[in-house]
Amino acid sequence: MSRDEVIANIGTIAKSGTQEFFQALSGDEAKDAHLIGQFGVGFYSAFIVSDRVTLLTRRAGLPADQAVRLGVRGAGEYSIENVEKAERGTEVILHLREGEDELLSSWQLKSIIRKYSDHIQIPILMKKEEWDKDKGQQVVGMKTKPSTRPTRCGPRPKSDISKEQYEEFYKHVGHDFDAPLAWIHSKVEGRQEYTQLLYIPSRAPSICGTANVGTG
Repeated sequence: MSRDEVIANIGTIAKSGTQEFFQALSGDEAKDAHLIGQFGVGFYSAFIVSDRVTLLTRRAGLPADQAVRLGVRGAGEYSIENVEKAERGTEVILHLREGEDELLSSWQLKSIIRKYSDHIQIPILMKKEEWDKDKGQQVVGMKTKPSTRPTRCGPRPKSDISKEQYEEFYKHVGHDFDAPLAWIHSKVEGRQEYTQLLYIPSRAPSICGTANVGTG
């Protein structure tokens, strides 16, 4: 982002750049878009676990000395300055509150990402941890590996989904090792549109309760 874009989209609460981008899309483009965030407060959810956040960004096409660093505190105050950044893109750095150190654990982060972000179509990548025999400890490697599995079937056309993908998605959301007995994938269009993906387990649950059902 440029300096003006940072002020407009991050420095202004309840201003959603995602919503404006979505409204500018045509009908077909809007249907194919997989966007989240419409209320302009997603960035500020970082203060649930942080007392301050640093954002470092450079818009594509701008020189390295036109990058922007934004420092935000939970009270709503922020500072902004131009800095150097070799690569384009955006980094968001959370300065954790006291007592939130468990979020530094890669296992805990993966668990949170998989629980709350598996619906995001673009995979989230994390630095890969490797065991260094010489140092006798875990080190962070340069390679990355996905922390989410973008296998959500609901929004995609049935013709684009294979039998194996349906079964893999069921095992993921249903926490079942066996493939489902059958499934129904339907889309309803009208004044309201929604997609339904209903799975029937291959065996009854061992205890009373609801059957495994995945919805898209």
